[in-house]
Amino acid sequence: MQTLSRLERMHGHLALDFTLKQQRTRLMVREHRPPLQVVRDFGLADGTSFVHLHNVAGGVLAGDQLTTTINLAASTKAQLTTTSSTRIYRSDGEQVAYQAVQANLAEHSLLEYWPDTTIPFAESVYQQQTRIDLADDAGLCWWEFLAPGREAYGERFAYRRLRLDCDIYALGRPLLLDRMRLQPSLQQLNNPLYFGNYSYLATGYICRVGLDAGLWKALEAELMAFAASQTKLGRCLWGVSCLAAHGLVIRGLSSNSRDLLATAFEYWRFAKQALYGTSPNLPRKIY
Repeated sequence: MQTLSRLERMHGHLALDFTLKQQRTRLMVREHRPPLQVVRDFGLADGTSFVHLHNVAGGVLAGDQLTTTINLAASTKAQLTTTSSTRIYRSDGEQVAYQAVQANLAEHSLLEYWPDTTIPFAESVYQQQTRIDLADDAGLCWWEFLAPGREAYGERFAYRRLRLDCDIYALGRPLLLDRMRLQPSLQQLNNPLYFGNYSYLATGYICRVGLDAGLWKALEAELMAFAASQTKLGRCLWGVSCLAAHGLVIRGLSSNSRDLLATAFEYWRFAKQALYGTSPNLPRKIY
């Protein structure tokens, strides 16, 4: 019982600092406490630091308190991905599986985040809080992919509660405050007002601070046209909308995760060409 109690109170922390050395971005792991760690830092041809984030426990357990801090220095470029899906294990009581990310992007930096799918198991209780602070000319491509549960086990919207919060600040002012509360026992997520016949959800935030509003409107129109071409009723739905400034948000619903992951990268391909004049690097694990 003492071992179990100790595990339930375990706080994992990962602190990553990205700095610029000889025109290449380098990673320094300032702190890591289990179960969080990084696999290694790969250097890409364009100077980007490519890093795999890893949870050695295989997922987030009830009672876990996991936090990650990401700091990008001026003019750095980092691409982060996970080694596998994030599994949210069941809770026997009201204990919450908690995970938080704080990302701080200095001037002229760029962060790309490509996680695998989050899978909430039956009876799980999960809370995720993300805050991203953007300085002048900082860029962001941030995605989240959510599964309905372990469909192979017949778990579709069988989790107890799910809370996803994402706050993005630009130049110290709130740019986006995104709140999602899902409680299948109360909301009937199969209802067309929620997921309907779809199961998987994708959310993407694409930002670059300081660009003219006209550029964002033009990019919104281009991505909306792409969204219309990718929308297939009964299989997937996509939508795009500009934020008040500095960026846009993309959402997709799909009957399977493959369509979401592949299409999300195509959105970033269009956006990165428009915002930076370059093509993105596909995360190596899905080559």
